[in-house]
Amino acid sequence: MSQEARLHTDNRLLAALPTEEYERIAPYLEPVELGSGQILYHSGQPLDYIYFPLDSMVSLVAQMAGGAEVEVGVTGFEGVVGLPALLGVEKSPHLNMTQMPGGAVRARAAALREELGRGGTLLQVTLR
Repeated sequence: MSQEARLHTDNRLLAALPTEEYERIAPYLEPVELGSGQILYHSGQPLDYIYFPLDSMVSLVAQMAGGAEVEVGVTGFEGVVGLPALLGVEKSPHLNMTQMPGGAVRARAAALREELGRGGTLLQVTLR
């Protein structure tokens, strides 16, 4: 596959996919720019999209019953944001907010769930 055909391989998870799997999901990948402090999901909000950061970073923030918030994870170019949606969860359990602005690609969760159902490399690398 030509370098031009694999535009989104700055994300390590996408780069790890065999050509055949990448080509199946590539039509669903949409480039987006994430601004500093941009909320991707609020806790309890539907998880419609899955994000693959390229040069941005997204914080996963747990919101406590008393209103306090604590960062429980960060995802950058090595991973995926919105993983619960791929596992069948419909609403975000956490707040997801851009910590470092930059590029990402996103896809509708439903489209990627279909690919995960095939049981290939996308499933393996996502669950790692």
